[in-house]
Amino acid sequence: HLDPFGTAVNYLDAAFRNIRNLGIISVTSTDTSSLYSKSPNVTLRHYGCHIIRTEYYKELAARMVVDTVSRAAARCNKGIEVLLAVALEHFVLVVVRVLRGPTQADESTKKLRKLVHCQWCEERVFLKKGNMVDETLPCNCHGSMPGKTAVQLGPLWSGPLFNTGFLRRMLSAAVKHSMDDIQPLVKTLICESDCTTLKSLVHGSSALSNQVECGVVIKTLKSGEESGQAEQSGESVAAEG
Repeated sequence: HLDPFGTAVNYLDAAFRNIRNLGIISVTSTDTSSLYSKSPNVTLRHYGCHIIRTEYYKELAARMVVDTVSRAAARCNKGIEVLLAVALEHFVLVVVRVLRGPTQADESTKKLRKLVHCQWCEERVFLKKGNMVDETLPCNCHGSMPGKTAVQLGPLWSGPLFNTGFLRRMLSAAVKHSMDDIQPLVKTLICESDCTTLKSLVHGSSALSNQVECGVVIKTLKSGEESGQAEQSGESVAAEG
């Protein structure tokens, strides 16, 4: 876990050089003045990224940090999988899983793109290679409004910011170990990853049993199965004795 004072960009190279395959790195950045577009010159120096103040500025900050993390991993021939991203008032937290190999690094690098942002209606879309800026946006502001309406921001991470299976495993562990203080945040992250509300989040075993992560179902034993296995193991030990 990297939690320095201010930006964490100076420590990313050392972290990715020493992390093993499938290891998890969490990065906390507290330089909110550069993350939230208050000091654009500092943002450009630290992150090599151009951003402006928008209604979704916290998402921009999270994607900018993931972009920097992905580039640091690629320099070590490693890719990343984003597990979760949290952008609050005083910090931005990003948790990624490291995937070793140049192929994984190339796949992560392909997800770093420029973002086209409309300054009138704040419509935005990631720019694809070979597309014109004004032709990319779905809005018609460039035809009805005078002057330049679209600007390019970034580069930013264009991939997903959450792994729902990982978050559900976190919630299951929090419930199991009675960690009540972290459960509301994890539930909010699950709702954001599913684009749902807290009311639609089903509580209980049915919600915690769906723990699909990277195409793999993480099976958990129920209380009845645990007791049954314990009885079977006890009988086998008694028989051996």
